Amino acid sequence: MKQTGKQGAAGPDGTRPPVVLVDADGRALGEAPLVDAHTGRGLKHLAFTALLFDADDHLVLARRSATKPLWPGAWDGTFASHPGVGEPMGDAVHRRSGEELGLSVAGVPLAAIDYRVDDPAAGADAPFAEHEYCAVYLARLAPGDELVPDPGEVRGLRRVSLASLLEASPAVWRDHCPWLALALEALRCELSGARHERARAFDGALAALRSDGAGPALRAVIADLVPKGEWRVAPVLQNWK
Repeated sequence: MKQTGKQGAAGPDGTRPPVVLVDADGRALGEAPLVDAHTGRGLKHLAFTALLFDADDHLVLARRSATKPLWPGAWDGTFASHPGVGEPMGDAVHRRSGEELGLSVAGVPLAAIDYRVDDPAAGADAPFAEHEYCAVYLARLAPGDELVPDPGEVRGLRRVSLASLLEASPAVWRDHCPWLALALEALRCELSGARHERARAFDGALAALRSDGAGPALRAVIADLVPKGEWRVAPVLQNWK
């Protein structure tokens, strides 16, 4: 893994690059400004969430900055963002980890989620939502790797076992982004299917997802965090690397 400084996703005027709009199968339809894709019901667009595990199989969670327009201050997976127009998904993961955490990582796409959820903190006069076809990437911290979060993006870090997350109540989960629970459910479903070979490097970290109670626990959390039920485990796209 390569140590890096912030590369800067925003332009000189502070605007963010557009996102890639997609259909139900994840096929590109065009592009839209970032704000438009997250306003009202949102526009379905490509995204990723990345889960970074340390040598002790603990997941690194990142608390979102209080200045984030969506889910400010909530606990997220390690980092999440969107590929740029024409940018390969794996390259976007590598880029964004450097921007947010000061360390560029290479992840493995093991699952995907297709979901829409309203931000409960947004008022009725200015509703925001996430509406994403979202890749779930897993990565490992190498010995000696150091995370240096950008305070404009990340308020803090903590490390947890998946077992402890699965034991947490829905009330505790309300301090977390809903796509984290969705990503874990997608991983759980993938582990029970035929595409488990690429997950072997994460067997220890993901062991809790194979327990009998993992499915019911995650579905209870998801029912609370995604009350309209607008989500599904989606296919991993072949062009994700």
